[in-house]
Amino acid sequence: MSVSIADVRSWLGESTYGLAELFRSTRVNKWSRYKPVQSSRTDITSRAQYEQMASDMQVCWGFDRSSFVAGTSIADLCRQAALNGADWRWVRPTSGPCRLGDFDGYSHTAQPPCSLSLPSGLMLKGETINLYLTAAAKSGGLGLVDFKSAFGGDSVWNSLRWAVARIVNRDSVNQVVSMDLGGYVRDGAYSWTYTPPLGTFELLVMATNAPYADAAGGAYYYLLIPGGYTSVEVVSSYVTLAVASYGKSYNASGSAVSRVSVTVTLRNRTSEAVPAGFWMVINGGRGGGVISLNIYYREGSNVVDNSANVAGSTLQKYLTVPAGGTRSVTVTYSGSLDVTRRPTVALVAQLPDGTHYYDTDGTEHDSLSAAMEEITLT
Repeated sequence: MSVSIADVRSWLGESTYGLAELFRSTRVNKWSRYKPVQSSRTDITSRAQYEQMASDMQVCWGFDRSSFVAGTSIADLCRQAALNGADWRWVRPTSGPCRLGDFDGYSHTAQPPCSLSLPSGLMLKGETINLYLTAAAKSGGLGLVDFKSAFGGDSVWNSLRWAVARIVNRDSVNQVVSMDLGGYVRDGAYSWTYTPPLGTFELLVMATNAPYADAAGGAYYYLLIPGGYTSVEVVSSYVTLAVASYGKSYNASGSAVSRVSVTVTLRNRTSEAVPAGFWMVINGGRGGGVISLNIYYREGSNVVDNSANVAGSTLQKYLTVPAGGTRSVTVTYSGSLDVTRRPTVALVAQLPDGTHYYDTDGTEHDSLSAAMEEITLT
């Protein structure tokens, strides 16, 4: 072996001459193929011996295997990925022999064995996720195949395939919606596109020998690709609506609605204040009575005027949502609706990107008719 203390000091930028301090330095590049690893062995005199030691499942090239490998479920791997920031955790040596030879071949510029693109945390409905993955051992670094011992050898490793999991709820029985990225795990370039639905979920890029669902048992393995985790929220608009409260009251006989009130919170994800419109649509139901009524929110008051939402062909925006902030507004109808005629109600918001329709739970629908819900006795 041809490495010196001076070499290591120069690579790490450390001032100490102590081997123990250099061996346990926080400046060591964990992605280097050759680097200090925690092991009690003192008989390492060649790179071949080092690789035999470092590739052992217990040593795992100095990484904490549990931070990127799971044998029970994709959701467990997701928890580890979220905990570690989708990174593979390096176990910095803290005890045992300090072998200068571990630095023989060290690369301070080595990179992870994969490069990967993942979306940012916020997306608009209809946008497509374009995922690109390149797997290859970089100069001085490790390749994914170097970790096959962590899976028990060739038989398992050769059965691993690329996969992507969309995890809707880690704690739900049906939490995993998985998508095959295509092909067995080999060096090369891969791509994948996906248009996600509305909602919040986690994406996990991995290799697995399991069916693309959580395993109830058996020899299933899941390998997190370095950096292959992100949390994504798909929204219909960068200004979003949530129902804070919804209520109604009836007359003494319980046959007529005398009051309907809803409070919503509008959240602005942009860096500029935006105008918005919000109103509640009430349809009086079958056979007469109030046929249709719009109750708008105008700054500081409600406006009941079925023609007030139109100026030319442009809907009026009666309120302002502050930059990066929220705005809560309440609209109230006070009148009489005969519940035997099955009146209905929906919420409408005019946001910078268009008009959006919600039911009284705050769930968005594609049309006003789909959002209309019957006002029932409670």
